[in-house]
Amino acid sequence: MARFLATGGSLKLEHSLNAIMTNGAFLAPFADLSISSASLLISNEVLQAGGAISLAVTNVLDDGNLLTGFADTVTNKNVWQARGFNLLASPAQGSLLATAISNTAATFQRTVSRSAAADRVVCLKVS
Repeated sequence: MARFLATGGSLKLEHSLNAIMTNGAFLAPFADLSISSASLLISNEVLQAGGAISLAVTNVLDDGNLLTGFADTVTNKNVWQARGFNLLASPAQGSLLATAISNTAATFQRTVSRSAAADRVVCLKVS
């Protein structure tokens, strides 16, 4: 298990061609956390930031369910906690369906989240 801990500042993975992150932790409890890569496969990974988590992935972003399209088939799910979530690029292929992202803020504080991806949320009307 690889564990990266930034005790006094931000944590960045920059200019990666293909990043594979599995069974580990990327921790920046007092600042932002950012990952910049052409492709990112991330599974069973804890991301924790005192600021925002920002992803800039241009080609493939996958948490293990891109082929199946079902989160239930993924046994090693990601758990991410931050004060804001930013998807800075829209990957050609991507899914974070099996990733739990918790966006928290102190009382009466705002968090800002941004997404470059198309909105493909299906709204269901309950009668």
